[in-house]
Amino acid sequence: MAREKIDIVLPGRIGDSILNLPMIVCLKQLSEKYSSNLKIKIIAKPYLIQLLAPLELFDVRPMDWKEKVKSWICPSDRVFFVETTNKNFAYHSKKSYGIENNFKKFLKFSVQPKYLLYSTNQLFLTYGNLKTFLPENLLEFLVDKYKLSYSSISLFGICLELGYITEQITETFNFSEELINLDNFNDPSLKLPKSPYLIFCIEAGYNKKHMDERCWDIEKYFEVADRCNRDYGYKAAFVGVNREIALPEKDYIEDYRGRLSLFQLACLIKSSHGYIGNDTGPLHIANLMKRPSVAAYFSENPKIAFGPIFAELNTQVLQPQTVDEFYCRVQNSKKLY
Repeated sequence: MAREKIDIVLPGRIGDSILNLPMIVCLKQLSEKYSSNLKIKIIAKPYLIQLLAPLELFDVRPMDWKEKVKSWICPSDRVFFVETTNKNFAYHSKKSYGIENNFKKFLKFSVQPKYLLYSTNQLFLTYGNLKTFLPENLLEFLVDKYKLSYSSISLFGICLELGYITEQITETFNFSEELINLDNFNDPSLKLPKSPYLIFCIEAGYNKKHMDERCWDIEKYFEVADRCNRDYGYKAAFVGVNREIALPEKDYIEDYRGRLSLFQLACLIKSSHGYIGNDTGPLHIANLMKRPSVAAYFSENPKIAFGPIFAELNTQVLQPQTVDEFYCRVQNSKKLY
């Protein structure tokens, strides 16, 4: 029997792409257990390749013109576009799955599956809405056993679309930190802090775009960094892309903002003691690197709909008001120390 070629095109944002990994792991486990004839390939934005390829979960290719040309010469049988974006224009398959958007009139899909609605409207990511297109016993299994966020859970509809049933998924899916191989995340050229350190990220969502609704007060983070150094001797390594914000001139603060590739950022975080900051890409990288985190959230929906894939490593602080309140959560997160 000829193998059916399946492509999954990931979103462009760092956190959103990482939230696809439980579904990808599940597909791998299902195909191995049931000797599937599926040949699965992951397509990601070029900058994400350096983060995803070292995991060695699947064949990962960049979404570039070379790959687009190949998709016309030798098209896959089915492609799933997790995100509707013009950057995916001209990627071809015999049958395509995605959500049409009136503002992106050149992008058309063969099928518009309900379980990808979150890619265009976050309001669809509620437990009630998930029940309208996912089997309730599958939903309960993924929430109760693995505490996956609603965005990660919604993607399991791809497994159902590929012919697997709920019982096969619940009996096969096994997800834990041990399944993620980090051996390839090493960069001898990267200069790490000489003392134990924590990662801090004081921005969110593509530099300045979401600073108001997704970021805690910057000065409060500086005070948290000061207390972590005073009480536990930790240095603070600040990451991100915005270098316009001046950092305090302290010997325990190191500025890595705008200086690292995505791979180097992952290596820096992997060697840290944990992450403190906003709900943004580096938080999800820290979670992927199996580092504990304490993160500020400013509305309930992102907290439950887009939380990191390893929930037990992430302490979520909803709408923190004072440094004392937030720092208490840091101190109680024993995995940081």
